[in-house]
Amino acid sequence: MKGHVELPTGSMLVCPGPSQMMIRASLLGEMSLRVFGIIPTRLPGLITVGEQELLKESACQSANFVRIASPESPTAGRLKELCAGPNQPSGLLLRLQLLQIFVEALGGVLQATNHSQPQVAGDARKRMQDLMQTVAPSELAEMSLRDLARRTCCTLRHASRIFSELTGMSFREKRAEIRMNRARELLAGGNSKVVDIALESGYKSLSLFNLTFSRHFGVSPGRWRKKNGTSARLVSPGGLKLSGPARG
Repeated sequence: MKGHVELPTGSMLVCPGPSQMMIRASLLGEMSLRVFGIIPTRLPGLITVGEQELLKESACQSANFVRIASPESPTAGRLKELCAGPNQPSGLLLRLQLLQIFVEALGGVLQATNHSQPQVAGDARKRMQDLMQTVAPSELAEMSLRDLARRTCCTLRHASRIFSELTGMSFREKRAEIRMNRARELLAGGNSKVVDIALESGYKSLSLFNLTFSRHFGVSPGRWRKKNGTSARLVSPGGLKLSGPARG
C-alpha cells in the first residue's frame, strides 16, 4: 500500500498475507489492534477448490491490494461488535463468524471473478473435455497435474481420474507420449545433439530422457536416429545416395 492514510477509530483493513505495511498510533491516545487471518487451503470443507483458485487469482492476492472499510460500514460494525461486544463468542463460533465477515468484505471481488470465470461452476468432466479440445499438445506437455486441476477447478485426485477416463491413460503417460513424439520428430528432422533434443522435449536430465525414450520405442535415441533420421532416409538399400548429381 503506497502513501499514508489516516484511519478513524473502528476502521477495518483487508489485505493479502504477503503485504507489508506499518500502522502508527496517535501520540494522543493508545491503540487497540485485532488481527485474524484466513488460509483458504486449510478450509477444504467450507471453501471449494474453485473458490480457492478465485481467491488466489483475485486482486486480493496483489501485494498492493488493501481494502479499508470505514467505521460506518456494516462489515466494520459487525467486526467491532464481534470483537468488543459484551456477549463475545469464542472457539468455533467465533471463527465461523470471522470467516463470514471475511467473505462479506471480499464479496465484490469474488462476484466479479465469478462472472469472468463461469467455468468454475458446472460439470468437471465437461470442463476437462473443453480444455482437451482447446489446449495444444505442446502446452499440455508443459503442464503439471496441479496446473490441470487448477484450470478445471478440480482436486488433484479428481482431475487425474477424469483425465484417465477421457484419454485411456494417466496424465503422466499422456505427457510422456507427447514429449516422446516431439523428440522423435526432432531426431528425424535435424542434427541437433541428443542432449539438446532432451531439453527441448521437456527433460532436464539426459539419462531420464534416454531411459524414457528406450522404454517407449524399444531403442536408444541415437540408434533410432541412425535408422530413421534424415541421413538414413537419403540412402537406398544398395548404399547409393539418392541426393546429389547422378554419376555414370
